[in-house]
Amino acid sequence: MRNIIVCNTDNDSLTRINIDRMSVDTLPLKLGGEKIGPISIDVKGERGVIANCYSDSITFINTRKFIEENNFLIGKYPNDIKWRDDYIYVTCGDSNSLIIFNEKEKRIDFEIKVGDYPNSISIDSEKKYVYVSNMNSNSITIIDNETKKVEREIYLKNSPTKIYLSKDKKNIYVCENTFEENMEGMLKIYSLNDFSLLNEYNIGAFPIDIFEKDGFVYSANFGDGSIRVVNLKNKDSYKFILGGMPREILKIDENIIVSDYYSGRIFIIDENTMHKKIIALGN
Repeated sequence: MRNIIVCNTDNDSLTRINIDRMSVDTLPLKLGGEKIGPISIDVKGERGVIANCYSDSITFINTRKFIEENNFLIGKYPNDIKWRDDYIYVTCGDSNSLIIFNEKEKRIDFEIKVGDYPNSISIDSEKKYVYVSNMNSNSITIIDNETKKVEREIYLKNSPTKIYLSKDKKNIYVCENTFEENMEGMLKIYSLNDFSLLNEYNIGAFPIDIFEKDGFVYSANFGDGSIRVVNLKNKDSYKFILGGMPREILKIDENIIVSDYYSGRIFIIDENTMHKKIIALGN
């Protein structure tokens, strides 16, 4: 049984979609205050953890029973979250920090200052590094995950909206945006060895999320309602207009799965036939 869990930020709820049966369940989030703002989720086994941007908190859920477990204050405006081993990594956009929460001890162990408005995390468990993209300072902070100290700050030409570790753990994919009218955002591929630029692609207006599978990178372009598919082997790409404001993207089997921030819907697109299924969710 395969499920997708979607955060409905304005509705203070989660939606669980069984992609085999196409059934839908909703979990209202009530712990942590009246206005929660779930914005990002990561799952480990039968448990998940959610970053809540309005209540400055994180919420743990049981993904099998689909119930809330508990809620903890974490920092100002948490907006991305990753769960590795016993630790929860959270970017807090309004405090310019990465919070590391000890799940076993139920406490904050570290608060690490990063760049201006951190918004995306990628973790290389093998090389023991954490990468944080900082939108307003056009930078990437590299943190040694053993010492919990900032090792290096990489400055980019444009604003990074998403950072993503390649499947082979050799490169970092970054969505970069200029925020200038009529300017397309870029997918840039950097080597993890020396952070040299290996390749770059025009992918659409305001790319905000990417996903890699089977030698292809899929981008959700918030600004023009498009999806770009990049073939990493021959460097070809194609683009199609979905409409709305694509917010997050996945690829499961032959299906490209996209959340639309504008309409509160999920699109499931068969990449072979381009046939679409649409599921209405919260806001």
